[in-house]
Amino acid sequence: MRYHELIESAREARRKGNFREAIEYYREAFSKKVLVQDLVDYALVHLDNNQPQQAIEILEDVSEVFPEIPELHFYLGMAHEQIGQKEEAARNYLEAVHQDPSFSDAYFCLALLADDADDEELAAEYYKKTLLYDPDHYWANLNLGSHYERTDRLELALAYTRKAHEINPDEKMAAYNLGVVYGKMGKFEEAEKYYLEEIRKGGYALAYLNLALLYKDCFHDYEKAKYIYLEGISKDKDNATLWYNLACVYALLNDFENCYSCLLYALVRDPKLKEFMLLDEELRTFMESPYYEKLKKEIG
Repeated sequence: MRYHELIESAREARRKGNFREAIEYYREAFSKKVLVQDLVDYALVHLDNNQPQQAIEILEDVSEVFPEIPELHFYLGMAHEQIGQKEEAARNYLEAVHQDPSFSDAYFCLALLADDADDEELAAEYYKKTLLYDPDHYWANLNLGSHYERTDRLELALAYTRKAHEINPDEKMAAYNLGVVYGKMGKFEEAEKYYLEEIRKGGYALAYLNLALLYKDCFHDYEKAKYIYLEGISKDKDNATLWYNLACVYALLNDFENCYSCLLYALVRDPKLKEFMLLDEELRTFMESPYYEKLKKEIG
């Protein structure tokens, strides 16, 4: 096979997820000649194949000859991040944006690294940089909206989260985050609408928790809250938080037998909830019942 045929075969194998096969095609092609872009793609196949060290070696060799290609530093950042070398990853991402100040993906990766380091303000700055050059970046809009929600700048949170939802209304998380923002704003009907949307999408599991809490605490509709908790548990049966909060609804309904059963399961799954239970006013009447004594014998 000629060089370009081998390269096309390598690319096709990569598209199909056959990374080892792709690597073999590249190696055979490189026995004939080597083009820089194909060598970079060869490194990326190693990244795909969970071989970041091999990718780093190839990319570093290329960058010694072509040090002013920003994509090389970006890919080096990805490879270093894959093996947990976050400082080296950040250094490479910064070099990428130094060479190309409009490199939105590099800014986004820097934002994620800052988020991982709990430096929310730095993360927000990098998300803004991402959006300066790529205004329709779904996750940058969503994550920046979350930042503003956590810091109670709710109008900004709403603007960025709505933008994410508009960009990709079928993606998960945006509807959930809109529910959180509207809930904080006291717009409970809007919050309900978006939590229900997230649930219809099969999205973030906490949508069940937050929607049920909305029914319980804001609408005082314990039957609806119970139904939503049960639906959430049917999707995630080992979620101790859902079981615990379902127990609280049963306590409010004076159904102490079911409250006991749910609490027992929740506390077995997550013993740390015991301390929270002892201070929970919603469980006060339950703790005056014989079922609480039975629970104490079970959990010690």
